[in-house]
Amino acid sequence: MIGQIRYMMDKGFEVHVASGPGPELDYLVQTENIPVHRLKMKRGLSPLGDFVALLTLYFLCIRMKPAIVHGSTAKGGPLSMLASSLAKIPVRVYTLRGLIIELGSGIMKKVFRALEWLACRCATQIFAVSRSVMDKMVNEKLCDSRKIKVLESGSSMGVDAEKRFNPDRISKVDAEMLRARLGIPAVAIVAGFVGRIVRDKGIMELATAWRKLRREHENIFLLIIGPVEPQDPVPPEVLLEFRTDPRVIIIDFVHNQEMPRYYRIMDFVVLPSYREGFRMWLWKRLLWECRF
Repeated sequence: MIGQIRYMMDKGFEVHVASGPGPELDYLVQTENIPVHRLKMKRGLSPLGDFVALLTLYFLCIRMKPAIVHGSTAKGGPLSMLASSLAKIPVRVYTLRGLIIELGSGIMKKVFRALEWLACRCATQIFAVSRSVMDKMVNEKLCDSRKIKVLESGSSMGVDAEKRFNPDRISKVDAEMLRARLGIPAVAIVAGFVGRIVRDKGIMELATAWRKLRREHENIFLLIIGPVEPQDPVPPEVLLEFRTDPRVIIIDFVHNQEMPRYYRIMDFVVLPSYREGFRMWLWKRLLWECRF
C-alpha cells in the first residue's frame, strides 16, 4: 500500500493507518512518516479480541471523523466496514483480495459467509481484485452487483515491472552472491514459493509436487519464503520433511523491499493457494512451459 499512500498524500489527503502490529507496519512508519494506530488484532477468529478491535476502530472513527475509510483483508475488512458504518462515515470502501467464504466447514463456513455479507452491506463501494472474485460474491448473493467493481483487469495495486520488479535492475553478481549465501549451486534450478506456510496456501500440494520433482531432477532446489502460522497448520511431519531436506531452503521472513532480489534467483514461482493466483488454463500453460 506504500505507493497508494504516497499518491494520496501528494493529492492533499491526510492519511492514517490502523492495523495489527508487525514489521511491515514498522517499516511503513519509517518510510512514510504517517500516523499509525496499532490494533490488538490477530489472524483467525477470536470473539473477545475481535470485539475489542471493533470497539477500538469505532471509537477511532468517532474521534477522527474521517471522510473515507478503506478496509481490506479477511479480518480488517469486515471489522473496519462495520465500525465505520456504525460511526456513520460517509464513504466506506472495501477491497476484496480473496474469498473467506471458501474457508472452514460446517458452522465456521456459515460464520465466514455472514461476515462477508455484513462487510458488503456496510460498505458503500466494493472493489474485487479479479472478475472471478466479483462473480463469486454476486452469484453467492453476498454482494449487490451495483456496488462491486474490478479495476481494469484486476489487481490490488498493480506490479511495478519497470523499477521494483525489473530483473535487469538486479545485477548478475548480486544474484550469484545471494545464491551462494543460501547454499544454492549456480547451475541449479530454483523453484520458489512465497506466502504463509499454512494449508490454505497449498503447502500440502507443494509437498506432493516437490517429492516427485526432487526424485526426477537432481539439480532442482526449493526456496520457501514465509512464516509458519498456527492457524490452519501444516502437519508437523510435512514441515520436518522440508526442514531436513538439504535441497529445501526455508526463510521465515524477507522484507518487502528485498523480495525482488529473491525473485531474481528463482527460475519459476509456485502459487498453489486455494484462493489466489492464475486461472486454471494459465496454470496449465505455465506448467507445460516449465519443463526441464
